[in-house]
Amino acid sequence: MIQVIGFIIHNEILLPSVWQIIKRFFKLLGTGKTYLYIGMTLKNLVISLVISFAIGMIFGILAGVFPYVRIFLKPWITILRSIPLASSLVIFMILCGFAKTPYYVCSIMLIPLIYEGFCQGILSLDSAFMDVWKLNSNLSLKVILRVHIPLILSYIKTAFISAVGMGIKVIIMAEYLAGIRNTLGSMIMPSVNLLDYTAVYAYSIIMVILVILLELLPKGIARIYSYCQNVYQKKISQQN
Repeated sequence: MIQVIGFIIHNEILLPSVWQIIKRFFKLLGTGKTYLYIGMTLKNLVISLVISFAIGMIFGILAGVFPYVRIFLKPWITILRSIPLASSLVIFMILCGFAKTPYYVCSIMLIPLIYEGFCQGILSLDSAFMDVWKLNSNLSLKVILRVHIPLILSYIKTAFISAVGMGIKVIIMAEYLAGIRNTLGSMIMPSVNLLDYTAVYAYSIIMVILVILLELLPKGIARIYSYCQNVYQKKISQQN
């Protein structure tokens, strides 16, 4: 496909050949600095995800359990969803400085996704089951961790995958515009300025691979958890 478009455009600067892109991709993978940039970008993403999950989980669970909390938060979540990415980037760069801009911008974009995942997960629980639970116990952190969370894992997984996919894009864009050093976003800027689009496409492939690997992470964790649980149950059965 790229080769066909390149043949039509006939401009190796704007659209280099697939072979040139692949060569630059493997050249980048063989450079130690590339992994430093990936590590810094992942660090920014992880920090943003932790902040977003902490806020989104707390308010999402409260909104799912208590209708009046959901009504109160609805307009605020709508506002967060409607904030343009470019506007939030400029505002946070002015108010908070360039270094912390990726954290704040990414968190603002991800909180509504995570909030919605937890809130909808709680609301989707069987009403009969919830009535029985309310009759037999009070709401507590223990009940939330042992009852609510396990029952809505599919919603949490979907929210996580969506947050990772959007988060890596927002983080890289924030790094690019804020000029955060030693990150994937900062490395795209000189490539664009120097019209080195081969490097831009190569970095884009790295970003796509990162997104795919991060989206597979929940499945990997679930399999490891299931395996450990099976091993634990086998040991208990053998002891008995």
